[in-house]
Amino acid sequence: MDFSSLIYLFASGQIPTVVTDSPVVADHFGRVGFPTAALEPERRSTATFEEAIVVSTNSATLPAPEKLQAVFANSAVLDIPLLSFECSPQAVAYLVERLRKLDFHSACIRSLQHVAMIESTSTPLLITSEGTELTVELGADVSIALPRLEPIVSKGQWVALAGFLEVGLVPNITDTSFSVNGELVCDGASVAYHGENHDTAGPSAKQAWDIVSSVRCGDGFPITICVKNSRVISIRTSDNVELLASLVPLAGKSSGDRLIEVAFASLPPSPHTNWTVNSQINEASGGVHLAIGTGTDGAHIDFIASYAEVS
Repeated sequence: MDFSSLIYLFASGQIPTVVTDSPVVADHFGRVGFPTAALEPERRSTATFEEAIVVSTNSATLPAPEKLQAVFANSAVLDIPLLSFECSPQAVAYLVERLRKLDFHSACIRSLQHVAMIESTSTPLLITSEGTELTVELGADVSIALPRLEPIVSKGQWVALAGFLEVGLVPNITDTSFSVNGELVCDGASVAYHGENHDTAGPSAKQAWDIVSSVRCGDGFPITICVKNSRVISIRTSDNVELLASLVPLAGKSSGDRLIEVAFASLPPSPHTNWTVNSQINEASGGVHLAIGTGTDGAHIDFIASYAEVS
């Protein structure tokens, strides 16, 4: 059994329990040596799980976040919300295999480097990808989605996997956090939504992923994203099909074509990335990604340039 970096996120250095609402998840993790238990917040005692990886897949039975956090209040928890992405057996198997070799220590070092870059730069960042250029001008009050900078999940903490995977610039109240202009060639995409917003955002997320999958099957990747004043004005496939009118409405009215995130991956590009799986880990598979949609009233769509370089 590998997973050493994952296991040593937890203080005991012992294999944490995978707590899940899915027999498929329990089976896949159980096969590689993880103890598993059912995610039943109404029945389980918090003392049962001092250290846990919570993998949720069913939005219909998902307890409210405050309920989950209350149940695991005295536990060290790594949260992996498969329900926000894809819960197929293929996606579960892919998650297990990517976690096997994921280096959390190195990811935290990269996150710290990204934060230092953002805090120290006085000129626009230049992002290049396959002959395209994108500039990111940072505002004086730039807002960063707080990443995890140490490979630790402590007792009493509920930590999302995403916190270890990326450093994201997000809009602030006055919309002056960043200004993005230019083009970016992207070799991948992922689609997510907030699980508690399944009824309002889930259908849009499914439609968006169906479109992305269709483009992939038709050899339409890489795609080129064109941005002006932090608004996406074109999403063009490699065979010059425009996707803007198809994808932007699925991102929801609250954000529309406005960039909701510019993120720097804390993982290196990987030859093991499978872009046919809608995986949270793929978001951070190297380089940079741009996103539209908050995931609350529509899909959160990430466009990923895994070999992009930042200067």
